This record gives sequence, C-alpha cells and structure tokens, in this order.
Amino acid sequence: YLQSAHPNEFKREGGWLRMKSIPTICMKKGCGGFKNYATLETGNSIDFLVRYMNYDFVTAVSRLTATRNSAPQSTRIHDVSLPQRAKEDTAIYRYLSGRGFTDEVIQKLIANGLLYQDVHRNAVFMNASGDFYESRGTWPGKAFHQCGKRTPDCFWSFVPDGTAEKAYICESSIDAVSLYLIHSRAGTENCNSAYCGIAGVANQRTIERIQHWLPSVLAVDNDDAGEQCRQRNRGIPVLIPRCKDWNEDLMANKD
Repeated sequence: YLQSAHPNEFKREGGWLRMKSIPTICMKKGCGGFKNYATLETGNSIDFLVRYMNYDFVTAVSRLTATRNSAPQSTRIHDVSLPQRAKEDTAIYRYLSGRGFTDEVIQKLIANGLLYQDVHRNAVFMNASGDFYESRGTWPGKAFHQCGKRTPDCFWSFVPDGTAEKAYICESSIDAVSLYLIHSRAGTENCNSAYCGIAGVANQRTIERIQHWLPSVLAVDNDDAGEQCRQRNRGIPVLIPRCKDWNEDLMANKD
C-alpha cells in the first residue's frame, strides 16, 4: 500500500521498505508492521499510518482493507472533514489560558478563523484555507490529539502582523503560538514572521514546502525525534527550546 499510495516517501531495499524522512523506520515484507531502529518503537500498520502519515483511524483501516485492485487516485491522504463547531468557546479559553496563552492571542486566533471549539470541547486549530486542522482535548487528564489534512504537505500558520518574511517551523500549533508569545514577551523576532505547526517532525514534505515559501528556522522539539529532524535538515537554521518544547518553555517562564 505504501509503495502505491506514497511512492516518493519510501525506499525499497530488498524485502524491506525504509521511510525516507526518518530512515531508522523500516517495514519488512509480510510482517505487517514497523520498527524504529533508533528508538525501538514498534507498531502495526494502522499505528504507522496514524502516527507518521497523519491518517485518522477510520481512513487508515479503510485504505488498508481496500481491495488490491483499487489504486489511489491522487496523493491525497483523505478529504478533510472539519470537526463540528460549537456555539461557545469557554472550554478552549480555560484550556489555552492554562497553557500560558493570553486572552488577547486567543481572541486574535478566533477572530482570524484559526481556532475554534468543537462540540466535544476540543480546541481546533484550523488553517486559513480549511485543508488542515489539529485538535487538542481540553478535558483535564484526558489527552486527545487528532490531525486532518487534504495533502501531506498542508500545515497551520499564524502571521501576527499580516505579512511574513520568515517562517518558524514548529511541531504543533500550540508550540507555534507559544514561540510567538515567547518572542513577543522578549520583544524580539515576532514582527513579519509566520509561526507554523506541522503536526509532527515526520512531515518532511511540509518542511520542504515551508522552505520554498519563506526563509525558515527549524524550531522543533528538544528530544530525539527533533534531533533526527535537525540532522535531516542541516541546511536550515535551528532554534531549540530549553525544555522539551516551546509550550513547556512558555509555562516555565510565564511569571
């Protein structure tokens, strides 16, 4: 399935298939799963499509159970069905305020059509064209994260001043806004910049698309996956959070 649906994102090596953007992730023919030989992470085929290819669960199952003769008609992962919008936004104000966001930035994101609350009280970060969203659960102690995109290189971006001359590439929408707030408090770098969330470092095509759009700074997490991403993109300037990610940095210095 991966060779037919995503031929440019994997390399065939004998009976193995290697992910180009994360070369330590491999699949062996007939085994129906994957292994990351750097982290020893393993999973089945559905796990791989959800974690690394940004499929939702239902789409992953339907594509893998389709008949062998039904070849994909395009490079689209799936059509984007945006979560149903709620009539209120109290839950996302409480949740994002708890993660260090100011009321001003929350209001600006909502006014610009980049954030809303869905009927399940999740915070939904949607891009301006409506072909990408990333949602986060707001219920305490119940982690939830979901992403939907029309094509593999879609992403979310926030341009505070309306024009951008530089892009900061972050792993998530929350990290992108957190980095903006860190810059805003310090009085540096936030003018004429785009703060982008790509929904995970495995999305190499997204990184390349943003690079073609604007001069970029790679601002992914301070962990093993982030370091692998920096090694794959050595030609891009980097900015590394002191904690694991930019939201943790924001929370550590919110007072």
